[in-house]
Amino acid sequence: MSCWTSFWEEMPSLDEKILLLFIQYDGHIEDGFIGDEGDGWYHYLYDGDSMPTNPSHWMPLPALPND
Repeated sequence: MSCWTSFWEEMPSLDEKILLLFIQYDGHIEDGFIGDEGDGWYHYLYDGDSMPTNPSHWMPLPALPND
């Protein structure tokens, strides 16, 4: 089982779909990915929403069910 990783410890692969944790927003969780166009990393959310601050932690998505 995966656990949360701090962005200070390790960055995920760019454009990899992951879970994003916004600890400063009462532990709000979104699925999204990290991008970088040469001016520093940023986050994208898949539901089209955005948060005013960057996420604090990330984790890989769980595996899909087999049934």
